[in-house]
Amino acid sequence: VKKFAADWQVKAKQFDPKSGDTTERPNTPSDYFPTVYYPGTGNPPDLSLITKARHEGPAYVYSLLTGYTDQPAALLKKFPDAKVPDGLYYN
Repeated sequence: VKKFAADWQVKAKQFDPKSGDTTERPNTPSDYFPTVYYPGTGNPPDLSLITKARHEGPAYVYSLLTGYTDQPAALLKKFPDAKVPDGLYYN
């Protein structure tokens, strides 16, 4: 995690109280990710603090990211017209 944070392209700002200058420092795991905006679709949720805010937070994020699966073949056989459109996932 520390290596991933340090390799992140946006460097965190750091204020030097002695000189009054703002400098950059390597990122740390506690820094926030920059906000991303996709025109017409809004912002994705910020999951940076969700592991601390929820009970079993890391397990929740893991389930959220890996929980989308393909539609079961048995369901497609029973309901052939219930296909999920391209770009969407059965969940």
